[in-house]
Amino acid sequence: MKNRYWVIALIACLSAIAAVAADSGRVTIREVVYRYYTTSSKSSLHSVARSLGVSPEIVLIYNPWAGQGVDKNLTVLVPVEQESAIVVPSGSEQQYTLAAGDNIYTVARRFDTSVEALIAANPTIHPDNYGAGTVVQVVPGSASPIMVERSTITFEHYKLRNGDSFYMLAKKNGLTEAELHAANPGVEQLKKGKFINMPTIRTKVVSETPAKLSESELRAYYAPRVNDFYTAAQAALKSRTLNIGIVLPFQLHKEQPPRQALLYTDFYKGFLIALDSLQRR
Repeated sequence: MKNRYWVIALIACLSAIAAVAADSGRVTIREVVYRYYTTSSKSSLHSVARSLGVSPEIVLIYNPWAGQGVDKNLTVLVPVEQESAIVVPSGSEQQYTLAAGDNIYTVARRFDTSVEALIAANPTIHPDNYGAGTVVQVVPGSASPIMVERSTITFEHYKLRNGDSFYMLAKKNGLTEAELHAANPGVEQLKKGKFINMPTIRTKVVSETPAKLSESELRAYYAPRVNDFYTAAQAALKSRTLNIGIVLPFQLHKEQPPRQALLYTDFYKGFLIALDSLQRR
């Protein structure tokens, strides 16, 4: 008898999981990943929030129409919390070996340092060559805040009219068809009187250090400047370069070089050791 109850409970659990899987998923709009949930006749603001793993307040921020009530067959979207950078504590200069998927912007986020500081500390490495296996010098926590534009998308309800199409609505609202489709997963045909999600994009300026910015925000800010930083680093490197030439009479053409020639050899070895010591400073 107990086994029977266990089987019934297991079936119920699997059914619930299947229902959630069928009603939820993920879409990407302008490099932001959103989790969505398709409502049923039994859905409420609180049940939708629980299904999405957020508070009702978060649901309302991104779906203000939900404050008027949640009907069936509607799509609710909330952004997936962006993965934070694993920030290395502030400290003195250290070496870091780039892993797969790393680039100059991910390193800047990880160490909360600026891209120009990375380039200045590694003038022999072109910004495009920050790939797996590259070893760079970096000072964690050395960045100051920078001003970047951050876009926030909310989803307003739009009641469809005769003649509406994805193409026309997207063009009218400054969107691409792909973005409008992503905001309305599963909607293939537009029917008069039905509601669809219309993404509304608002932009604001924020001041943050690299660790609190996304990779795409860092790229947008630094990409127009990165080659200038590299050119300046190259110029600074050349200004610190000292060319030295030494001519020593080793007399190696003789079968038995004189003792003086051996002294020159010892001098040359010592000179190389001195140069190596200077390079390490």
